[in-house]
Amino acid sequence: MEYFNIEIKGREMRPGYIVYVVQLIHPTFGVYFYVGQTGDRKYTTARPALRRFAGHLSDRGYVTENQVYRAVAVKILGFEEGKNRKAFSKEIKQGVSEFFDRAKTVMHVFPIRDFDFNTTEEQHKVDREYVEMLEGKLLIRLSEIAGRDRVLNNNIRFFKHKLSIEEQTWMKGVFHKLHLQNSELV
Repeated sequence: MEYFNIEIKGREMRPGYIVYVVQLIHPTFGVYFYVGQTGDRKYTTARPALRRFAGHLSDRGYVTENQVYRAVAVKILGFEEGKNRKAFSKEIKQGVSEFFDRAKTVMHVFPIRDFDFNTTEEQHKVDREYVEMLEGKLLIRLSEIAGRDRVLNNNIRFFKHKLSIEEQTWMKGVFHKLHLQNSELV
């Protein structure tokens, strides 16, 4: 009997304004990264990082949130037809499934601010925009260090915000946790 368990502790399911970095480590294709954040643009909510990332693994072709699944299909495995928003073919699903079967997926979660269910729309926007800025700055630096071809995010937004000493220290800590060199260049 084959068996494995997945243990999800309470902290992993706590809502919050979070930046997360996913490493996909594959013995053949190497290491890829995806950077995400929580804090919804349409609703006053900030889902837990695990729930947010789960959406990125959807194999439904019609959704827009499945960036990681689509990036594995198109950018890593070379299925050009995966770019369209139609349903994924059986070949794509099989290829992506085989990729993940051999890959190790590591999710690094960096809670930035707690989510208060009684928050106002205005405060939610402030908190969401702050984690979006950190995500953007992290994406830029990660692309420089690891190479843009190793970062699966479709878009990288540029922010004029100059990082404070505290924010620079936070970013150095992120690169330390990712075990990436040149983190002193943040």
